[in-house]
Amino acid sequence: MSEWRPIETAPTDGTAVDLWIMRDDGTGFRATDSIFCDIWVIPMYDDQKLGEELHKGSKGHGKITHWMPIPVGPDGEANSLY
Repeated sequence: MSEWRPIETAPTDGTAVDLWIMRDDGTGFRATDSIFCDIWVIPMYDDQKLGEELHKGSKGHGKITHWMPIPVGPDGEANSLY
C-alpha cells in the first residue's frame, strides 16, 4: 500500500516530508527531506532554486504532485536531515 498523499494535504508547519515531482516529460522522482516555508525547500539540490521554480510553475521544472511522511529507518526512527 502506498503512503503517497495528494500534495494539497501536505503539512505546512516545517515538518520534513518526501515529495513526488512529475517532470514535464512524464517521468517522476522523489525529493527527500523537503520542508514547506512559504515555498518548498528541497535540500537535495542544496539551494532553493528548484523549490522556487516549482512554486512559480515554471515550464520545464515539473510539478509537485504528492508527499509522504519520512520513512522509518532500520533503527525505528524517522530519519531526516532536520
